[in-house]
Amino acid sequence: MNDKMQMHRLIEQKRIEGADKKPRYGMRKLTIGTVSCLLGFASLLAFTTPNFSQAAESGNTGGGNNSLITGTVPKENKSSSEEGEKLIAPRDVSGELENLKMVISGNTNENATTIHPLRSSAPDDNTTDQEMRYKIAFDIDKNTVKEGDYFDVDLSKNVNLYGSTTKYSDISTKLYIGNDVVAKGVYDVEKHKMRYTFTKNAEKYGRFHQEISEPLFIDPTEVPFDTKDLPVQATIGKHKAEKKVAIDYRVPVAEGEADIDSNSVATLYDINE
Repeated sequence: MNDKMQMHRLIEQKRIEGADKKPRYGMRKLTIGTVSCLLGFASLLAFTTPNFSQAAESGNTGGGNNSLITGTVPKENKSSSEEGEKLIAPRDVSGELENLKMVISGNTNENATTIHPLRSSAPDDNTTDQEMRYKIAFDIDKNTVKEGDYFDVDLSKNVNLYGSTTKYSDISTKLYIGNDVVAKGVYDVEKHKMRYTFTKNAEKYGRFHQEISEPLFIDPTEVPFDTKDLPVQATIGKHKAEKKVAIDYRVPVAEGEADIDSNSVATLYDINE
């Protein structure tokens, strides 16, 4: 009897202690492993998932008007205007000037054969002049010339465009149609040439005509002494104008004159510093 009572108390005590404990669960390590189970589950989904990409491409998703967008958005096809026009290098259009005419003459007297750089010509003397001039006339079509296109007037080294001013002077000119500047000319003193560059305004007109006239001065560094038959040249592409003149630096002095202009050139050698 005592044994039974003692056993009954022990069971009742264990029951009370067990009621206060919370159940705990754990995963036992099996031979197949947890990773293996996950891989198998993923493989199963791969076989059972429908191919929505193909449905989207064919336009049939089984959802009426609904559509499914998958993957990356395709790149937009941009036109050349959106990407920006390609830069076109300026062209030398010397060979495309139509009806080109060039002439070199005296500045005041067109038929002058002698140039007096240090004095003006006598009013009644049509054979002399103090300086020279080049004249150009041409036609150009707007379909031929674009903004930035140009042509050069190459000059012989015995003349320049700055005369008695410094050679570093800014020598430039503009060509007009009405109030619009269709070309700008800039003198390159080192290369002895005048470059005329067309502006955007030149594209507004159809076929237009231009005439240019620029003074030419005898360069005393290239022609220091009186000279006969000096060839003065101006060239545009394959077109060339030439005029031969005599250069006379002498200044006649009348008896009783107090003001005398003179010109001299000196060459110095063996200068000791």
